[in-house]
Amino acid sequence: MYQYEGAVVQMKESRGRWVSADLSLAPVATLFDTYMGVYLILSHYSLDHKVSLDLSEVASEISGLVDTATVTDWLTLRGDRTLPTSDVLPTITTKQVKYNDAWQAGYTMNFVHPFYHVDTQIMETEKTDVLMVREDTDYEQFYKNCLVTVNGLIHRTDFDEYGIRIKDAGTSVRQANENHIGILSFREIGEIEIINITEDMIYNPNPGAKLKEAAYLKVEQSMEGKVVMLVLGGYLHVLESYYYAIGDHAIKIDMANFPFIQRFYASKKLLDMSNVMADWQSDPNNDEHFAISDLFSDTTIKKYLTMSQSFIVLLDADNLYVEKHKVEYTGLPGRYYAHSRPEFPLRTELGRLPEYIAIPETDIWVLAIQDNFSTKYRFEATNYRDEPGIDPQRETLKPVYYAQGHLLEIGSDIAGFTPTTA
Repeated sequence: MYQYEGAVVQMKESRGRWVSADLSLAPVATLFDTYMGVYLILSHYSLDHKVSLDLSEVASEISGLVDTATVTDWLTLRGDRTLPTSDVLPTITTKQVKYNDAWQAGYTMNFVHPFYHVDTQIMETEKTDVLMVREDTDYEQFYKNCLVTVNGLIHRTDFDEYGIRIKDAGTSVRQANENHIGILSFREIGEIEIINITEDMIYNPNPGAKLKEAAYLKVEQSMEGKVVMLVLGGYLHVLESYYYAIGDHAIKIDMANFPFIQRFYASKKLLDMSNVMADWQSDPNNDEHFAISDLFSDTTIKKYLTMSQSFIVLLDADNLYVEKHKVEYTGLPGRYYAHSRPEFPLRTELGRLPEYIAIPETDIWVLAIQDNFSTKYRFEATNYRDEPGIDPQRETLKPVYYAQGHLLEIGSDIAGFTPTTA
């Protein structure tokens, strides 16, 4: 008779994780109501090693059992009848996205023209891209495995024989007057593919519906078997409620619940937003006051989604998970601390990924960033979408505060099999 020894399961929620579980007392007939995949670890008196059973191979048998029959009950009822077991046991290896500061990693940065040769003599203002260079770096592999942040916002990249080109990073550096650059490496998990968003991809299938409620993207490439991520205005979205894939060729973005205005005002300090604002009516008395009709127009949404800092990212992976590890703030500007060596990107309020330097101290790690202030706007206490206009006036009592932060663990559980030994 087979004896239950353990189990490895994949949770049923989207992109669920593979985890070890105790299913000995779980009703066997309803396991697939909870899990997408189930492997039982079994032993048998006639064997000198453990074996595994993919429960899907006996799905028709267990579906006919009463709901009260547990895994242990089922194995007992089967007696000595054989099962389609395997001599290899399921193993789970977890891989994660790792963060590094580009300067700390040994890269040098130079302003370059987006199309000209790197040595072409032109005016500095025409050098709107940044070229990342480091000896002994495979730039093609970097491009296929990494995303790059500039002052906390992800920028599109390309590569050539001279280095990694960061699109419009030169413009962003001048806009913010800061030159912090970070690297998010997906190398352990899988290759990424960047898909530019063009205006002809954007639509809403509902007649008369506005993009401020929902924007849909038509994707020519098949997304089957890929994890879909979005970068919108430089903000990375991974498995968030703001978006989801519809089949293999479309994505829906929930613009109604998207913090567009807060991110707009924050982004004006970090990115060139002039094209997004090009058709807006200006207020002669307040250049920070904008009409709600302009902010949420279809034209504005389309321009925002087609910025160079907005694009689709397809990750070649079977599954992905996201976990947040809160960091503690010190009460000092630009400082957080963690109790273990930080390896993941840091995310603060609104979803920015500020670059940080990790400094070891006694029993803690200090995360040093340029700016961790967040703004409390007056309009956030109102139904501002129903107002004619809006401006970034701050709350009187507490206009700014230290933003909460967390280390963003993005990972993938890779299921494998290890042969058993006698």
